[in-house]
Amino acid sequence: MNWEAFWVIGAICAALGVVLYVPAHWWFKRRVRSLPPDSSARLHVTSAGLAFCVLVLGLMLAGISQLYFAPETEFARFLASGIGLIVFFTALVLLGGVIGVVLESFGLALFRRPSGNRK
Repeated sequence: MNWEAFWVIGAICAALGVVLYVPAHWWFKRRVRSLPPDSSARLHVTSAGLAFCVLVLGLMLAGISQLYFAPETEFARFLASGIGLIVFFTALVLLGGVIGVVLESFGLALFRRPSGNRK
């Protein structure tokens, strides 16, 4: 494994993420102003919600990294097939959704409405 290439590609991906996030954030904020007050787009992500999303994305990255760090494992061979990768991502998204609902039922809010937009 070429670690220099790994870190360069990671830095480029992080920079690209920031470059794409800023215009998307401004565009979304402008679009949200034109929506009705009871729209679900007016939800804000809490700190717990952000941590949960980062955790799910980290698990996705950890799964993909198995293809390069441990290609001889059974899990990496499963992910190497196209259907295996789709099944893995779908399972993580569905599991994340279920865990999110359970967390909210226990009172840990992942999203909240701004104080001026109560239903």
